Amino acid sequence: GAWTLVRGMRALGASLSACPMPLPGGRLVQTGVYAEIRHPIYAGVIALAVGWAFLLASLAALIVAALLAVWHDLKARREEAWLVERLPGYDAYRRRTSRFVAGLY
Repeated sequence: GAWTLVRGMRALGASLSACPMPLPGGRLVQTGVYAEIRHPIYAGVIALAVGWAFLLASLAALIVAALLAVWHDLKARREEAWLVERLPGYDAYRRRTSRFVAGLY
């Protein structure tokens, strides 16, 4: 999870933002980890949360991880709507890549 998160952050460079709203002048990154999944930072956070829950063998932590996954999925959907509006080519990119897990989702 950490490796995916860091790779996503590094690949975005100056386009990295804590808010899901794309930055003015942001660019569409389609290389590196972004060649396979659209939201590696969110995927990394979710993987870390699930891993932590299993490490602790905690049902409560697993429930929190599941809620975190739902939150990030909703956030990604909103972000994608903005990206389609602002970045030419994003819709085609979205159709050929997975959201969080390459080849699955």
